[in-house]
Amino acid sequence: MASDITRIIAKAKAAGVRLNAPAGEVEVAAFEKERGATLPIGYRDFLITAGNGGSGPPSHGISPLGLLPSDYDLQAPDLRKQFPFTQPWIWEDGGKSREGTIEDVNCGAIILGTDGCAQYWMLIANGPEKGKIWMRAGVGIAPLKPSMTFLEWYEAWLDGRRDWWN
Repeated sequence: MASDITRIIAKAKAAGVRLNAPAGEVEVAAFEKERGATLPIGYRDFLITAGNGGSGPPSHGISPLGLLPSDYDLQAPDLRKQFPFTQPWIWEDGGKSREGTIEDVNCGAIILGTDGCAQYWMLIANGPEKGKIWMRAGVGIAPLKPSMTFLEWYEAWLDGRRDWWN
C-alpha cells in the first residue's frame, strides 16, 4: 500500500495536480469514531499521506474528509448503516431493487465529490462493496466497470482514464 501511495504522489506532482495538506491521524481517527465506521485502508492512507482532498476524478475535485459538495441535496450518509447494493439500480422510471430502498442509497458511503448535475462519486465504507467506488446520479446508482478501489480509481485518473463504465 505504501508503494501505491508513493507512486500516486509522484504521478500527481509530475502532472501538477493540486492536493490539500494531508489530514492528521488524529483527525481521521476522530472522524471514524464519530461516524462509527473504519475508512477503507487505501483512502485512509491517501488522506494521511497524500492529501485531504484536492484535484481528482470528480470534475469539481475530491472533497476534504467529512465535507459534502455544496450541491449535495441529502444529509451526510450514515456510515453506521450498510450500503446494501452490489448491482446497478436505475429508479428513474420506477425500477425496483431487490437489494435495498432509495433511503439505503444514502447509507454506508463517503461522498467524494461531484461532477455536477446531481452526479456524486461515492466510496463505500460499510457493506458488501466496502472499498469500491460507485456513482450516484438523479436516476440511479452504479459501480465502476471494472470495479475499482479508491487508489485504483485515483491512479487511473492520473493516467488519463475518463471512461469509468467500460
